[in-house]
Amino acid sequence: MEQRWAIYMDIEGFGALYETDDQVRLSLGDLMEGIYLIGSRCYFETPDRIFAHQTGDGFAIVSEFGEASLEVPAAVAIALMRHVSASGRLAKATIAQGDFGNIIGCYPASVRDAGDKNGLVLMGR
Repeated sequence: MEQRWAIYMDIEGFGALYETDDQVRLSLGDLMEGIYLIGSRCYFETPDRIFAHQTGDGFAIVSEFGEASLEVPAAVAIALMRHVSASGRLAKATIAQGDFGNIIGCYPASVRDAGDKNGLVLMGR
């Protein structure tokens, strides 16, 4: 069975350079821009859509459906690393296949009980 893939990318040395290096913050913008351009121009329609989730100075980029090979995420990761490196900083990437870890059992009962049929927990409108 084909499994969904995910790329996790972040800016190399971001935490150490954040306070003293303007370029490292601009490089985060370059990474974000690259993800946006790929997602809006190349992988924007089902079944090939990608989704991006920011976590600090990094992003988890996830495929909509599984694929037979890891050629697409490898190409995406390389393109994004090249895009960031053009500004003078480096990004690093990891590629994985499969599901994200499920830790719902660790959620408090009040949060689990508030979830809808899809597992979404709404905290307001």
